[in-house]
Amino acid sequence: MIAGYFGGFADTLLSRTMDVFFGFPFLIFAIALSAVVPQNFPRPILLTLVLGFFGWPSIARLVRAQTLSLKSRNFTVASYVMGANTWHILREQIMPNMLPLLLVNVTFLIPGRIGAEAALSFLGVGMNPPSPSWGRAIADAVQWVLVDPWYLLFPGIALFLLTFGFNLVGDGLASALQPRASKKAVTE
Repeated sequence: MIAGYFGGFADTLLSRTMDVFFGFPFLIFAIALSAVVPQNFPRPILLTLVLGFFGWPSIARLVRAQTLSLKSRNFTVASYVMGANTWHILREQIMPNMLPLLLVNVTFLIPGRIGAEAALSFLGVGMNPPSPSWGRAIADAVQWVLVDPWYLLFPGIALFLLTFGFNLVGDGLASALQPRASKKAVTE
């Protein structure tokens, strides 16, 4: 948010850092990291760190773009002209108008993270037994596909319904929060 508001060197540095992260292959890094990290290291913590480490650029790009848009709106310019300092504008004008969009987009990012965890567990580098994982359940069911395809069908359907449910929640939040966000903000 600060990089989008102030611009300059901070904005350039953040943008180039995001470009590097977007260009780096996440799955290859996660697989390579699993070979280096000891097996007794807690996998939920490792997956959370890796997903968070590679997940922040998409949110940072969204926050930067929204900040650039909001800082030129009339209500933000009016606050500045009336003598509000920068931190007041960021806290009282930009942040409240950014939160609905950010909340909706985070609900759309969650299915991708669930899919990434399932893919890593399917490949054998995700969660270790006895921790439950959709990807490991699908990987375990693959050997039984010819005998009984239901073993594969149920974890696949459960994974689909979970990700589909988060997308529906995101759509519902977008519909519910968008009118409220546009009523709060003074449009140009």
